[in-house]
Amino acid sequence: MSFVKVSFEVFGRVQGVFFRKGTQKVCEQNKVCGWVKNTPQGTVVGVIEGDKEAIAIM
Repeated sequence: MSFVKVSFEVFGRVQGVFFRKGTQKVCEQNKVCGWVKNTPQGTVVGVIEGDKEAIAIM
């Protein structure tokens, strides 16, 4: 097993469409940890970490 950590920023229509809740659900299903948050610029930023294969699914 290979452990990785990835930082990301998502652009487009990501606020007000349950993006963070959907991300949480997929992370729980794949046993990936991390956080996501809205930014004042209208994007979503976050960090996820876990098994390399699970991160690839994300």
